[in-house]
Amino acid sequence: MNVPIPNVELSRPAEPQRTCIGCRGKGGRSVLLRIAVSEDGATLVLDSRKAMPGRGAWLHADTTCFEQATKRRAWARALRLHTAVHTATLQEHVAAEIARLPSPDGEHTMTESGFDAMSNR
Repeated sequence: MNVPIPNVELSRPAEPQRTCIGCRGKGGRSVLLRIAVSEDGATLVLDSRKAMPGRGAWLHADTTCFEQATKRRAWARALRLHTAVHTATLQEHVAAEIARLPSPDGEHTMTESGFDAMSNR
């Protein structure tokens, strides 16, 4: 008996899921930003390649999640740090990354130079 095969996309391995330290919501690696500790151990940096060694904290590309993580003091817990965490420079880098990403409605964001932020990908 011949049974027609439904038009289904071949299954791929599921994308690894991470938890945002701000809102505690789940998301895939491609959706969340990874924050890591710099090599000198003094500052937090945005790991744009998501490949730096050591522990990382995951965050939605949203200023609200960044503010919640800071308010809840989640940075030190997530990264297992025993020192105070300064997030001023990190906040600037995260804001720049948010501006570079496409908007949620699917349209691309324009950079200050007037070029489409997605055009260099």
